Amino acid sequence: MGLDLLNVFSRIFLFAGIYNIGASITFIFGYKWLFPLIGMAIPSALSFMYLAFGFVFIFGLGYIIVSNDLNKSHDIVKLGALSKILAFFIIFHGCIVKTLPPILYIAAFIDLMWGAIFIYFIKSIRTS
Repeated sequence: MGLDLLNVFSRIFLFAGIYNIGASITFIFGYKWLFPLIGMAIPSALSFMYLAFGFVFIFGLGYIIVSNDLNKSHDIVKLGALSKILAFFIIFHGCIVKTLPPILYIAAFIDLMWGAIFIYFIKSIRTS
């Protein structure tokens, strides 16, 4: 993989980390206004929400670690790809069965795009 592409991927993983950390902090501290804004009820069991967004935060830290050295931590990228694809299916299903608001289709497809980018990175590393 060329140096230019490595720099691009380094920035992509840095942005992915910032994206995850920003989203998790926004939901953890802003759920009281954010959930009603997107048409969702505030969960009665907040611990599960905190746990889920805690994992999103941790993955964000992992992506930042990857961005600092693209030659290591490929397992973080593999787990990240799996988590993004799983998030896509869970959110997409929730929207289809109407337990989640349709605005979250956007989040589902953003996660699917991240998953595709991560898979492309892993395939690119293997072929270089």
